[in-house]
Amino acid sequence: MRVKEAVRAELIAASTPINFAELERLGVLEEREGWHVLLKRDGLPSHARRQVRAVRQVRVAGCVTTRLKFRTTKKAAALLAKITGGAHSMARATL
Repeated sequence: MRVKEAVRAELIAASTPINFAELERLGVLEEREGWHVLLKRDGLPSHARRQVRAVRQVRVAGCVTTRLKFRTTKKAAALLAKITGGAHSMARATL
């Protein structure tokens, strides 16, 4: 039973949409050249961390910046709906 709940929790995190506009407004991310520049590491929600598919560190004017690309949530949401019979609600706040 624990494994099933752990898998379900991971699928919920992987299928929770990331509100990029809000994260940009809060100064956590900034979109640049098809990547998202991570400005505040601690401001990135845990579900967004689980959706990172690529990380690049770039040196600009002597400063190292971290750039991220994220997975889409479609596959995880479809699998979650299949497992839960469509009973899961995305009523959680997305940030």
